[in-house]
Amino acid sequence: TPDKKISYTGDIRLHGYHPDWVHEYLTASKGCDLFISEATGVSWPEEKNDKDSEEFTGPKNEKELTEDIVNLQKENPNRQITFNTYPTNVERLLRIIADSPRKVVLYAERAHLLKESFKKDYPYYYLPGDKKFTDLKPELEVSYSDLLDDDHKYLWQAVSDFDRLQKGGLYIHSNAEPLGDFDPAYKPFVEQFAKDGIEYKALRCSGHADEKELKEIISEVQPAILIPVHTLHPELEENPYGKRILPKRGQTITL
Repeated sequence: TPDKKISYTGDIRLHGYHPDWVHEYLTASKGCDLFISEATGVSWPEEKNDKDSEEFTGPKNEKELTEDIVNLQKENPNRQITFNTYPTNVERLLRIIADSPRKVVLYAERAHLLKESFKKDYPYYYLPGDKKFTDLKPELEVSYSDLLDDDHKYLWQAVSDFDRLQKGGLYIHSNAEPLGDFDPAYKPFVEQFAKDGIEYKALRCSGHADEKELKEIISEVQPAILIPVHTLHPELEENPYGKRILPKRGQTITL
């Protein structure tokens, strides 16, 4: 505004592919009058010291996550390996495609999304009865039956019919839906893999800054006023450099 600077983070993190972009944004925000920051990373204080948690032992950044997926393929040369990812994390998917030693085959709907977004073509498959996408190249289609029978050539995106996957196979769940324990569908989803004799591997990398990163973000900005949002515990996010407002629904804040 003519006399005030307001900065809003949206979802923010320093462990993604482009921390330099984030630091540029924080530099531009430095000393702002109002800093509205997501604080998802302080939402679960009861889990902070759980050294055995998946969040603690998993990949620390996107680069490590991609490396883990590549290593799993190298360690399992004769095993069916499938995966799924969150649709909006396009860059993670493109890195997996680029780095994987196996040929990556996407579900047609996801291949269509990438074609619409980037005008790029990737191998794909249809489930029985799926509608066909006219923008996908027919020569890149891989038959569903070939994928179900494969144990060495493909890394492919499984989105349903998990009970048809090979016993002894490996499924990698990389921030796909259901996202986690907070979703009632998650526990039965995971348990079904064990019942079917398929190894379930969760490889996650959060789209949100953790507690340590949040402190670094706030220290780079040093705002006059901090408003923590998108968190179960806004009171745990502090502002050593000025005031803090814990917002209430419908509240009007005047600078």
